[in-house]
Amino acid sequence: TAGTTGVSKNLKAKFNLGGTSITLIAAHFKSGGTNDDCAQREGQATVLRSGLTAGETTIFLGDFNEWETDFVDSKGKQSTAKTLPILRGSTHY
Repeated sequence: TAGTTGVSKNLKAKFNLGGTSITLIAAHFKSGGTNDDCAQREGQATVLRSGLTAGETTIFLGDFNEWETDFVDSKGKQSTAKTLPILRGSTHY
């Protein structure tokens, strides 16, 4: 539900390097493999994206407890989560 998800254990720092504004965000997202856990991670990604300023270069790092959607693990499992695409700004929650 919108407005009920937050991101604990995070850090946000802004730098200006050579005239380029850079935002560095480190975060630790909810762990777990249930659909509710996945939805919460997607919500956390949305919260972080909503705090960005247009035109800034943003670097995300941390433990997002997700993997790339185009990666298939050794058991043939592929992520369907939108967490990383949301952080990239390529999809909306």
